[in-house]
Amino acid sequence: MAGENQDDADSSLSSQAISLIFDKRYEEARTLIELEQGRLLEGEPYRLLTLSDELHRALERFDKDIASIRRVMAHLYMLSVLLMDSDFWSDADRILQRVIALSLENDETFFLSECRFRRAICLRALGHVEEFRRVKAEVPVGTSILLDDGSHRIEDL
Repeated sequence: MAGENQDDADSSLSSQAISLIFDKRYEEARTLIELEQGRLLEGEPYRLLTLSDELHRALERFDKDIASIRRVMAHLYMLSVLLMDSDFWSDADRILQRVIALSLENDETFFLSECRFRRAICLRALGHVEEFRRVKAEVPVGTSILLDDGSHRIEDL
């Protein structure tokens, strides 16, 4: 029974994070993610365990037209940024993989290079050297992105 309560708490937190992002309430989502980061630093269990499942359910509710898909990709991109800002590299990586897949499936390249760049950062932070090298090689030379500490070029990774 205790495990079920934890699963419900995980699902509720993940669902809340997804809802805030899709409602464009980014600062509230940032606060929620930062609170989770603080909990982890205090040694409490990680509660965004069902993020992928909640995301999958949220995506099922959207239309499949290109305008809807673009909005979904924008929301997912913002979620990945917030997760990266709080060092949730693995979660951000999963979200970025989803945006990249949507980009490729729909021949929509607007987010593609930046998401690959951000994914390379996540993979480097996670210590996944071979996958990092592969993803970095997919980013066009000269690509740069803006992070909190300034502009970064792919060549600098």
